[in-house]
Amino acid sequence: MALADIKKKIEGEAQREAEEILERAEEKKRQIALKTQEEIDRLERASAERLKKEEKEILRRREIVADLDVKKIDLGMRRSLIEKTYDEALRALAAVPKGRYVAFMTSLLESAQPEEKDVLLLATEERHLDQAWLDAFNQKKGMSVALGDVRVAARGGFVLQRGKVDINCTLEMLVRSVQEEIEADVVQRLFPS
Repeated sequence: MALADIKKKIEGEAQREAEEILERAEEKKRQIALKTQEEIDRLERASAERLKKEEKEILRRREIVADLDVKKIDLGMRRSLIEKTYDEALRALAAVPKGRYVAFMTSLLESAQPEEKDVLLLATEERHLDQAWLDAFNQKKGMSVALGDVRVAARGGFVLQRGKVDINCTLEMLVRSVQEEIEADVVQRLFPS
């Protein structure tokens, strides 16, 4: 065999071997691309399923939050209406005719059992009680309760100071003291089910 034939034979074998290597590489590349595409498809399906599940959960959570917000607003409105009802009760108490009002406040002062050194502070918006009323009370009971120079922030009534103890007989305190007892009834009347 001639050198040229040997060279040709070696080149031919090298060419076939190179083509086989390229074919195997091409096949490997195709398999990797196929596996990659399968993985991409699997991840897309998983993401779509997860998104579908999470979308329902997100919508459910938003609905829960919206329901809570609605209930919070409703509760706030109800609370506001209840407070307006108590404010109206305060206005009604302050508007009681003078004779009945003074008699009621006199009985409250008697119930407070004033002592000689007590000081009576009138409410800032008090319209019927004054020094003359307290003088009449003191004379009738043989007491010497003093009228204080300071007024307390309230629509009506008074605070009886006994040393460091205050006996609050303002209209606000009177309404607040019965509020817990009657609140269920007030709610039932305002918002019948």
